[in-house]
Amino acid sequence: MIDDCASLVEVFEVEGLNVEERDAVLLPMLEDLSLWFLPKLERLLNEKLLFPTCLFRNLKSLDVWSCGNLRNLFSPSMARALVHLKTLEIQNCKMMEEIVVKGENEEADRMNKIVIPQLNRLYLDSLQSLTSFCQSPYAFDLPLLEYVRVYNCPKMKAFSMGNLSTPKLREVMGVWMGDLNNTIQELFKRERKRLEVDQEIGQEEHLVKELEVNQEIEQEEHLVKESEVNQEEHLVKELEVNQEVGQEEHLDNNDDDHEN
Repeated sequence: MIDDCASLVEVFEVEGLNVEERDAVLLPMLEDLSLWFLPKLERLLNEKLLFPTCLFRNLKSLDVWSCGNLRNLFSPSMARALVHLKTLEIQNCKMMEEIVVKGENEEADRMNKIVIPQLNRLYLDSLQSLTSFCQSPYAFDLPLLEYVRVYNCPKMKAFSMGNLSTPKLREVMGVWMGDLNNTIQELFKRERKRLEVDQEIGQEEHLVKELEVNQEIEQEEHLVKESEVNQEEHLVKELEVNQEVGQEEHLDNNDDDHEN
């Protein structure tokens, strides 16, 4: 696991290393890799310096979480190197636009499909900028994919732009429209509808809150007026009492004068 490295830009940095030092970076026994809370991460590796087939040949699980600067994860050659990958989870990466990005030799990549033969679980969660798994028209073959979760990816309209084979997949979060692309499109429509409903509810809640606040203000103003009226009535009553007392004292004084 690589966790909470605020300045990390590239996971497998080999620039400036000699051949022996680069070989040490290959990590041939690497099976599980977790990348968490890496806010400046831009890429896994520089393919001009390190060939992905050697690095990822035994990788079985990749978990990417809260890498806010990461826009994509694999090139086509990197994706083809994932021959043992079984689980791919990507969560809370706000800048992630696609998982597999266009390669430098796009024409040649189009001629060769991308096969990830062991991939069984794919989780995409809270990726606000994700539009698809791959925006380029590459063919994908995912023969063992059975579990897919796509949640809170409001811009994801399709899985991929090219031919797509997922023979074992039968549903995505309880929805199935015949194939993965149509299912993602249906989920996109439902997510958009959900957001519209949430917005409407939010507006209604705002109006209700505003009404409650206005009612509270009116109640406070009413209480203030009542208090003012009560104070005025109290002063008037006090004045009347004082006048009555004054009159009684005056009458008592008069009576005393007459007796004298």
